[in-house]
Amino acid sequence: MALSSVLGQLITYSMMPVLTRIFNAEQFSLYADFFAWVITLSVLITLRIEYAIPTKSSTIEQYATTSDALSIGVFNTALLTIPFILIALFNVESPWYYSLIPLAALFSAIPQVLVFLLSKQLKTKQTGWYRILNSLAVQFISIALGSLFHNVIGLISGYLFGQLIGIMVLCKGNIQMLWKSRKKLLIRELLHKYKDYIIFNTPLGILEVLQTSTLVLIIGYFYGNPFPGYLYMAWRILQAPINLISNNAYLINYHYSSEAKNNSLPYSGIITQQFKILSIIAILMVLVMWLFGPALFAIILGEDFKYSGHIASALVVMYATQFAVSPFSYTAILENKQKELLVRNLVQFTLSTTGLIIMSQQKMAIENALILYGTFVAIIHLSNLYWYLKLSKT
Repeated sequence: MALSSVLGQLITYSMMPVLTRIFNAEQFSLYADFFAWVITLSVLITLRIEYAIPTKSSTIEQYATTSDALSIGVFNTALLTIPFILIALFNVESPWYYSLIPLAALFSAIPQVLVFLLSKQLKTKQTGWYRILNSLAVQFISIALGSLFHNVIGLISGYLFGQLIGIMVLCKGNIQMLWKSRKKLLIRELLHKYKDYIIFNTPLGILEVLQTSTLVLIIGYFYGNPFPGYLYMAWRILQAPINLISNNAYLINYHYSSEAKNNSLPYSGIITQQFKILSIIAILMVLVMWLFGPALFAIILGEDFKYSGHIASALVVMYATQFAVSPFSYTAILENKQKELLVRNLVQFTLSTTGLIIMSQQKMAIENALILYGTFVAIIHLSNLYWYLKLSKT
């Protein structure tokens, strides 16, 4: 699974220089606004019920829980589609494709749910093919449609069709069992059944994606186009080491720390040792962006995205600390401190977002505002590391 995930990410990033020479920064800015809504709603529509799948021991229960999550997702998508269509129809400032946001969110949520199911059943080959084919489909369809239409519809259509192909790959061999195992419960019965997962996992999941989506929306509101496009591209590049390394390090460290915890042993040594290694890479990330950021973006993505390098230089400390610290967030799960983690994330999000809004209202230069914003979040990341180390010693 780790190899296929890396291959999927490599396909995505290798195609970015092609996409940035088809779509300009303003078109990516429109897509960034669209995508910010999609990733937020993709968490909201399933209410993170899929997190109950790994707790089910029997196959029929796993499929039934998956069916419940998908049912909630479809129901919430239908509810959300109505206001988004009305906004697109009667708000002249909203483009028509905003009506597609709930559908795009559903297409994003369905694979997340099915990956939980297939991972529980150890069907790693199927999830591996999904990651590869989904990446190929999104990139090549976006390139093909972008070459024809030269507007943001190419990016949006590429995302929708790519996700649909990914869903088809994941559904292969599972549709019949999903249909047979479904329990015809009313929506209110489903909400009551999974209330514990909804109360905790939904707010935490939304906070995780809001850190990125809110940043895009605030920058777009106060600074206008094409700045969200520059920010989106900087985020994609800075997120690459997290996707390629940190997420896999999380799984590995979680496994070894769990074993230590089960044997009543402290696992702070695992965290300390791995953090030292990740810190070296994080420091290199910061130095490269500070010294060569704009030049690298201009060479790799094209001159139109040179300013993304300045944005990346302003935010690199925040993403570097996230890269080095996020692989140890499982500590809160092992020590049953999820509620405290939720409170910490809520405080961090509220303070950082409020500060960014105030700085933006005061018309502070965007780079200076992002440097202050990123530095504050980086300090919070390091404070979380100290908390993880403290917990892991018990």
